[in-house]
Amino acid sequence: MQVVHPVCCGIDGHAAQLTACLRRVHDAGQISTEWRDFGTTYDQLLALRAWLDEQGCPIAVLESTGVYWKPIYHVVVERLEVVVANARSVRQRPGKKTDKADAAWLAELLAHGLVEPSFLPPPAVQALRDLTRTRVALVQTRTQGHNRISKV
Repeated sequence: MQVVHPVCCGIDGHAAQLTACLRRVHDAGQISTEWRDFGTTYDQLLALRAWLDEQGCPIAVLESTGVYWKPIYHVVVERLEVVVANARSVRQRPGKKTDKADAAWLAELLAHGLVEPSFLPPPAVQALRDLTRTRVALVQTRTQGHNRISKV
């Protein structure tokens, strides 16, 4: 299969930790992979970004599970192209699921151009959506409080 991205990274993120797999195709056609684990604090995300910079990685892929991809995306996107992939389209991998295997699978799919990026609205629209969702949650909480008082 044709390699579209000779150097790329697959990132499998969770609440407290993420695993990054850097995949590189050398001139002789030899493939090397390197895994690193990082935390999800801001300092650790900056360390991830610095590591990808020093490795010369121009593109990375994240699986969009829950909200765990958002902080990783916002820190890493400043320096390289980040593809956010829908979890349904990249999960069809046989065998035992581990963080290292998932990160390697994401990097493999990205290297061959098999990842369809998810739609991400512009930052202003993302901020407006977050604000709207927060308001809806607060109104629901207020309504639940009113209903509890009415029942008493």
